[in-house]
Amino acid sequence: MSRVVESKAPADRTAESAAESTAGRAAESTADRTANSTAELLAERYGAPTPPHRRRRALWLTAGGLGAVGIAALVMIAVGFFEPDATGSQVGFDVVDDTQVQVIFDVTKPEEATATCTLEALTEGYGQAGIVDVTIGPQQQHTTRITTDIATTELATTGVIRECNLVD
Repeated sequence: MSRVVESKAPADRTAESAAESTAGRAAESTADRTANSTAELLAERYGAPTPPHRRRRALWLTAGGLGAVGIAALVMIAVGFFEPDATGSQVGFDVVDDTQVQVIFDVTKPEEATATCTLEALTEGYGQAGIVDVTIGPQQQHTTRITTDIATTELATTGVIRECNLVD
C-alpha cells in the first residue's frame, strides 16, 4: 500500500499561523480594550490613581510633620517642668480680731528670684473678708517662712494662700 502524504507548502503554513496569530491578538485586544475601558471609566469617575512614588512621598512628609510636632510638644512640656517656680505652703493662721488675720506660710523659690504671693482672709461662708499681695525678694535659702497680717472688713475665720508666682 502506498501512502500518500500530503504536505503543505511553507507558504500555506505561514498563512495558517498568521490566521491563528490574528485570532489570538483579536481575543487579547478585546480583553485589553475591556480592561482599558474599565480603567478609563474608573479614572473618569474617581480621578486617575496616584502613582506609588507620590503616595510614598506623601506618607513620609506626613510622618515627618507629625514627628516634628510631637518633638516640639515634648520640648515645650520639658521646658515647663524645668522652669523655676514659686510655691507657697500654709503653716498656720491666727484670727487676731474682727479687722485682722495673721497668716504664717513658707515660700519655696530660687534664691535669687523675687516672688509675689496672694493671701486671702475668708469668712465662715468662704466669702472674701480681705486680700493682700506679699512680695518676697531674694533670700539666702530656697524656703523662707513668712508671717503676714491681712486687714479684714468683717470677722474672718481663716487665712489662706491663693497663689505664689515668680516676678519676671
